[in-house]
Amino acid sequence: MTFSLVVRDGERFGVAAGSSSPAVAARVAHLRPGVGAAASQNITDPTLGTSLLDGLADHGDARRALADVTGAARNAKTIAYRQLTVLGRSGPGFAYSGAHTLGTHASATADGAVAAGNMLSGEHIPRVLLDAYAAAPGSWRSGCSPR
Repeated sequence: MTFSLVVRDGERFGVAAGSSSPAVAARVAHLRPGVGAAASQNITDPTLGTSLLDGLADHGDARRALADVTGAARNAKTIAYRQLTVLGRSGPGFAYSGAHTLGTHASATADGAVAAGNMLSGEHIPRVLLDAYAAAPGSWRSGCSPR
């Protein structure tokens, strides 16, 4: 089981991740000040998080960054095993779950946040993460709210 929450609060970004795999955050969480945040999980390939942030740095479009990474020829053989989320300085965040993502998996988005997970007890878990973050004191100081 792995789940992650990627958030934007004004100019700041954060990533929280939990897993049955020890020290997973070192492989899952990807942050770049002034650019964005991403998570790469499910048979993790940390280079994908870096590639997502490189795309955001180049053009600032999270949807395009995700499409570029999932469509890249160099990733063609393994992308079906990956689960990715990305969130830039503005606009919505996006998630991808490949066809071979392990177990029950899902993702959910809110203004300024993206959650995803695999090997979950139910597809509702990413939405629960977003709701819990939105309810936490001081979260979404930029005025964002779950949708």
